[in-house]
Amino acid sequence: MKEKEILLQFKDIAERLSCRVIFDRFDGKGGHCIAKEREYIIINKLLPFADQVEVFGNALKRLPVEKIYILPRLRKYIETN
Repeated sequence: MKEKEILLQFKDIAERLSCRVIFDRFDGKGGHCIAKEREYIIINKLLPFADQVEVFGNALKRLPVEKIYILPRLRKYIETN
């Protein structure tokens, strides 16, 4: 699976868990945050795709991913990286 496809799958996972995903330009890499009782994953869109996947995978660890079905290879990536 290509990195861009992984990002799209990760975005779908986050949205199914009611987490808003934002790709934007800013200093830093991004990650998971909570603001006004809403969860967000914010990713710096200027990062290479490989780094975006890493940041996104780490952010998903903070969500209750065990509550939904995730493709096994994506679940393994989230759990091991």
